[in-house]
Amino acid sequence: MNMKKLLYIIALACTAAACSNSEQPAGGGYPADGVVRISPSVAAPLTRAEEGTEFSGSRLSLGLFYGNNDKYNKASLWKKDADGNWNSSSQLLWKNAEDEVVVYAYVPDDGGSGYDQEAIIAPSGGIPSDQSAGLDDADWLWYSAKIKPGEVLGADGKLKVQMNHALLKLTVNLSFGDEFGDTAPEIKEVWLNGTMQKVYVYYKYENGGQIAIPTPQLPMDIKMHKASDNCYEAIFYPSTGQKKDGKMLTVILADGREYTLTLAEDLAFEKSSDGKTYLGGCAYSMSAQVGKNKVQMGTIKVAPWTDKSSAGDFYTDAAEYSEWDGSEIATAYAGGDGSEGNPYQIATAAQLALLAHEVVSKSSSYASTYFQLTGNIDLMSHEWAPIGCNDSYPFAGIFDGNGKTILNLNVSKGQYVGLFGVASGAEIKNLKIRNASVSSKVYGAGNVACSGIVAGYCKDGSISGCAVEGEVTGDCYVGGIVGWIQNGSISDCTAEVSCIAERGSYSASGGIAGLSESAIISDCTVRGEVKGTYMAGGFVGDMEEGGAIKRTQYDAPLYCYADVSLYGECASSSETKEKYYVGGLVGKCCRSSSATVSITRVNVLGKVSLPDGLNIYEGVVNLGGYFGYVDNASISSGDFLGSIEARTPANGTLNAGAFIGMLGAGVTASYCKYYSSKVGGLQVYGAKAEGADDSGLKITTFD
Repeated sequence: MNMKKLLYIIALACTAAACSNSEQPAGGGYPADGVVRISPSVAAPLTRAEEGTEFSGSRLSLGLFYGNNDKYNKASLWKKDADGNWNSSSQLLWKNAEDEVVVYAYVPDDGGSGYDQEAIIAPSGGIPSDQSAGLDDADWLWYSAKIKPGEVLGADGKLKVQMNHALLKLTVNLSFGDEFGDTAPEIKEVWLNGTMQKVYVYYKYENGGQIAIPTPQLPMDIKMHKASDNCYEAIFYPSTGQKKDGKMLTVILADGREYTLTLAEDLAFEKSSDGKTYLGGCAYSMSAQVGKNKVQMGTIKVAPWTDKSSAGDFYTDAAEYSEWDGSEIATAYAGGDGSEGNPYQIATAAQLALLAHEVVSKSSSYASTYFQLTGNIDLMSHEWAPIGCNDSYPFAGIFDGNGKTILNLNVSKGQYVGLFGVASGAEIKNLKIRNASVSSKVYGAGNVACSGIVAGYCKDGSISGCAVEGEVTGDCYVGGIVGWIQNGSISDCTAEVSCIAERGSYSASGGIAGLSESAIISDCTVRGEVKGTYMAGGFVGDMEEGGAIKRTQYDAPLYCYADVSLYGECASSSETKEKYYVGGLVGKCCRSSSATVSITRVNVLGKVSLPDGLNIYEGVVNLGGYFGYVDNASISSGDFLGSIEARTPANGTLNAGAFIGMLGAGVTASYCKYYSSKVGGLQVYGAKAEGADDSGLKITTFD
């Protein structure tokens, strides 16, 4: 039975219930009124629990199961009030003091499903991939026991609910090899690789919280939480990534250099007696040395969370980088003839500079020509001349990053800037760029400027499988992946960025793209911040001419974690009235043709904000958790999970909505939610444009 159905099984009349219970024997702490009352705690201290204290959360689901079709079967959401008392959203009643009943409880309290016969709870939602702020949101807790109320209830009539941890925890203690000298380098972030996004946890009272892994698996890397200096932790699920030759751990230093731990043997996870499922509530502890040395990896042993053990000392592999002096240009590539089966091979920084040089000097776009990066490259923050600098000299080939990394990209000159300036009909894929600094300027009236870490301007092409990290600024179109994309696609990309569209007559800033025209963005993730002076959105600043933002894998949404804000007024030669657009996903989504925008399975987190005292010259700010402004769009299964902090600007007007700032015509939304407690009491939308109809909005709240 679905949990939502289970929550509403049996509507009992209060008088009938009271009569029934008054006739039951009362033994021990069994309450005379038969009302279920609880006192939760946690068995093993971690995340939601402090050592020796009661459960520190404020919500849980708890239900009763007496057997199939029993009228006393019922489940309810419980909340803790300001006085520390636990109250059920729908009153639960014991059947009597003597009949055995399975009591089950679980946290998180949503996304679960229950089964009549076994009282099994199987949460369907995943845990966060970014746990750097802490483990609270990743910790799943459960309780299940078969009891006789008259024998186990306390003198106060309360059932003591001792929660258990359902998942797995890893603690990594890092040290550094001799090559770093006496001073340990600064760690920027640590990632646990090869976990999975979704499992089913069987909270059956008999089996101790076993974890069953469904197929197909959805892989996920987790950004770990820094518990203390050089100590990192994460809550995770086992997956195929913890197998021999799998990359388990990635350590990224402050300078962008990357170290990985590759397994020499399969990890041995604790399994059930039949060997079919994994046991939850277990902890892993290991040490790893960051350096160039490598030893064979042993197995990691499992211990309870309350008895953590060390698995021994292991070593990471150092990635080697070809460093650039800022001027060297190679005379030939490392190999290949440019065909699909034998691409030109780029092994050094000088060979990468050769590609940029030849696109301009030979006036060749390299259409249908294949390139493959075969080595890691450090550009050493020297000024980079983008590959394809303008419309006259675009790059139109196929560039395969081959999973390699480019460090310290620095571009501070030009209108179209990034690793690639202009890519026309090109395919760019499987590339990592870290510690990038990219900035563009508008030169001349009527011109535009485009800043993106991968590309400034991408037309009729595709960018896929790329991961970028760095800072992006500019006067006009600013995006983490690309400044402006037109009639192309961006897929399977991750951006950890600070994107700032600086003052200009027109600007759009987005974590993926500043301006998106008829483009498809799929299976991407953004973390960081997006700021603008005109249009700003977590994914896209300005979305025009149709297109889509979507998750193609059904079982999991994609996420936008970026904080989005308007931080200054649009520059103007005179004090003119302007309209501004700020959205957690898209700043302005506006159809200028017959095309319709489609948004599918995208969850937005982070904070959407407007600073106090902003002078916008009697202009209007449209600000929403999902869209600043939207028209002619279809939204499905999209939640706003973040918060809104918006103050009315000086000398201006604010249209602020929990989901949409200004609602335009032709907008439908289904299966969408937001937290009313996080948006300051705002309604679904702030205002409606002329001709707009809100009848197609199916947007509700979680609380």
